[in-house]
Amino acid sequence: MAALVESTKFQLDSAIPTGSWTLYFHSPDETKWTLNTFISLGVMKTWRDFWTVMDGLQIEHLSNGMFFMMRDPSPPLWESHHHIRGGCYSFRCQSADAPDIYVNHIIAVMLDHLTDPANQINGLSISPKRGFNIIKAWNNNAATFHKPSDLNTTFSTIREGDIIYTPFVQKKM
Repeated sequence: MAALVESTKFQLDSAIPTGSWTLYFHSPDETKWTLNTFISLGVMKTWRDFWTVMDGLQIEHLSNGMFFMMRDPSPPLWESHHHIRGGCYSFRCQSADAPDIYVNHIIAVMLDHLTDPANQINGLSISPKRGFNIIKAWNNNAATFHKPSDLNTTFSTIREGDIIYTPFVQKKM
């Protein structure tokens, strides 16, 4: 990711190229999944906004909760009309590495480098498990984009064989 960030020149007060994003938190202990059960931790329109939210959160805490970085106005609910025709690319990573991997993938999405720009990623989520985390990249078009090879893994330790794609229409309501 260092090469990705170094090759992209941006100022802290410049707009995030893919628009505004919101970071949400959902307690792992919460059993309801409605918009009211999510806490908005900040809206990010510039790189300064992004780093202010990340620094305030303390990045290492990302592996301990359920966080959802969502492209505005997409809510963190897969059954939303923003997502239902899409799906998610999922992969697991060790808890110790998860915060850095998650932030690197967020930056890649915000720079439109995680996938082909036509494969719009509406969100990235991270969920804790025992000893590892699951990271999911949510797209909005499962009909066209559904192969693990759709994700750019050149900046990451994640291999194509570690990625599983699941269309949201296969999930139970």
